[in-house]
Amino acid sequence: FVMVTHDVALRHYADRVVQMRDGKVVDIAEVPQETKTNARQVLKEQVATGVSKPPPYREGSGGAGETHAIPSSTTIRQPSDYRAAAY
Repeated sequence: FVMVTHDVALRHYADRVVQMRDGKVVDIAEVPQETKTNARQVLKEQVATGVSKPPPYREGSGGAGETHAIPSSTTIRQPSDYRAAAY
């Protein structure tokens, strides 16, 4: 599936990140498996405990060395929570 977001913290959950600027692709990067595994493990822990903490990302791990936490206000939703869009 495709996820479109402005939240760069979510890039750690993707297989590939396509960065666009002014409607044009400026970069395509593969996210290392280790980065995805670490991010998913941290997310599981946060969901299980309700505690949000910065994940253990490091320079060269698929991002610019930034650390991001999932905000404690994050709500886990199911697809059924959304209404179908009326086009």
